[in-house]
Amino acid sequence: MNNKRTILISMALAALSCFVYLPVFNNDFVSYDDYVYVAENYRVKDGFTKDGLVWAFTDSYDSNWFPLTWCSHMLDVELFGLNPAGHHLTSVLIHALSASFLFLFLYHTTGSALPSSLAAVLFAVHPLNVESVAWAAERKNVLSTFFWITAACAYAGYVRRYSAGRRSAAFFTAALALFIFGLISKPMLVTFPFVLLLIDYWPLQRFTGTAVFRRSILEKLPFFFFTALFIFITLRVQHASIASFEILPLNIRIANAFTSYISYIGKMLVPTHLAVIYPYFALKSYLPAIGSAVLLICVTVAVIILRKPRPYLVIGWFWYLGTMVPVIQIVQVGLAPMADRYAYVPMIGIFIMFSWGLWDLTAINLEGQRRHILVFMSISILVTAVFSAFTWRQTGYWRDSGTLFKHALDVTKSNYAAHNSYGVHLLKQNRFDEALVEFYKGLEIMPSDPLLNFNAWSTLTHLGKDDEAKRYYDKSLPYWREGRQPHLYKLLAISYMKDANYGEAALYFRKSLELNPKDLDVINYLGLVLMYTGKNDQALSYFNRGLALKPGTWEMVFNKGLALMALGRAAEAAAAFRETLAINPDYSPAKNKLELIEKYTGQGALPGGSINER
Repeated sequence: MNNKRTILISMALAALSCFVYLPVFNNDFVSYDDYVYVAENYRVKDGFTKDGLVWAFTDSYDSNWFPLTWCSHMLDVELFGLNPAGHHLTSVLIHALSASFLFLFLYHTTGSALPSSLAAVLFAVHPLNVESVAWAAERKNVLSTFFWITAACAYAGYVRRYSAGRRSAAFFTAALALFIFGLISKPMLVTFPFVLLLIDYWPLQRFTGTAVFRRSILEKLPFFFFTALFIFITLRVQHASIASFEILPLNIRIANAFTSYISYIGKMLVPTHLAVIYPYFALKSYLPAIGSAVLLICVTVAVIILRKPRPYLVIGWFWYLGTMVPVIQIVQVGLAPMADRYAYVPMIGIFIMFSWGLWDLTAINLEGQRRHILVFMSISILVTAVFSAFTWRQTGYWRDSGTLFKHALDVTKSNYAAHNSYGVHLLKQNRFDEALVEFYKGLEIMPSDPLLNFNAWSTLTHLGKDDEAKRYYDKSLPYWREGRQPHLYKLLAISYMKDANYGEAALYFRKSLELNPKDLDVINYLGLVLMYTGKNDQALSYFNRGLALKPGTWEMVFNKGLALMALGRAAEAAAAFRETLAINPDYSPAKNKLELIEKYTGQGALPGGSINER
């Protein structure tokens, strides 16, 4: 940042990044993890608290461990509450800063302002990155990438100072610290040490002899140590989410990996038909995978051959191939074959190849420096304008859950997951029949999917079609019994409660409370279940617990009165019923119970509190 041009370009990049994402400020949270991670996560909803910090660093919530990301969500709640615009603002600003620092890194290491600017602009405005920026729950991606790029900047500063014989330990320490910050934002940074070796080759051009090469390797050992540590941690916490080879055989994963490498580049070149969820397709032939593998090998051989006159090609290409490894789905987390967010960091390598390739191409074919720069900038402006327009439109598809999943259905085929998510959106609007249609369409594609079966079952149960619902019950159990999601345990417990299976109902209400101790509905239901089984003392403790969280909840006050009445504590029960009527004067069961207590007062016998009189 030592000259006006650098400052202006950095500021322009940040401004452009914010401009193309302006539509995001009209967007709501979406049902695809935003509620699980932010809007309905009681730890996050409490804001920045000591208990929240301890939880962030000690709990592997939803089979993930990224404490710094949780802290950023908590800080957003502290600043903006649950206003989606505030959360989106933070993600956009982080993305804008990342684009500016990417330019600074490239310019600092290459001295080439225009190609550095174009690579950073492509990162800032490319529609493939919309999913990472516009999706509140994907904060982990933008935050970890910010630390990735700033760590690279610090490392470049270290190399520059070390090469000049100046003190450099502070820069090296900063690079390592930023790398660790990135890892605890999202473990995507496990490939970062390998990228450092790539940039040692170009643009830092450190490999001038065996001794320098050996030192470069030794310097990376602390980085490799933390990479190994976080690979171990990630595999431990995500073991429940890793798909088995029985579900997705290795041959399908490898075939998908080859085709995905080419598909991402295709989406980079022609960013249409981008979707929040992409479906797996049946493997009918290995020819697409073989063709993709051959193409990848040919490009790899070509960039190696051209490494001396065009070193940016080999670095950009191996940046892309290498950083994609953690998310290419050989180790399958979830059941999506690919996702736009996975390309957020890897595409930087392709952007480098394109930017410096365009610079050299226009230099070769055009005479005169002025004409060369004019043509390069004209093409750059055109590409930027086109991608910016696509990004503006793509950001609008994240307006709400309905728009997002309907768009996914419009641009993909056989997308059972999108049918499910769109159906859930319709459920929340009480459009039950339409939601069932979506669940049935999804089940036609994937009949054994536990979540689709669960949603079909719960919707039919709500509509009172119990006999029809039973056919989906057994296939839904693997999802809601192993998913560690409190709302699923709650729904399962309510189902058992309706069937008078109070033991199982209490078990799953308690499981739900373990994950969300502040769910008043669960606390209330659990108290009722305990009363049904005669455990009135325990029931009373749960009603008191709920009222401590939210005093004046009349349903809880009434149920507390029933528990006290069943325990023979007439005066306290009467006080609870009077409090209920003070809050809800027209609630006749409270009047009836109060009259009953007053009638029997002094007669030495108090009838038990029936919870069926609600």
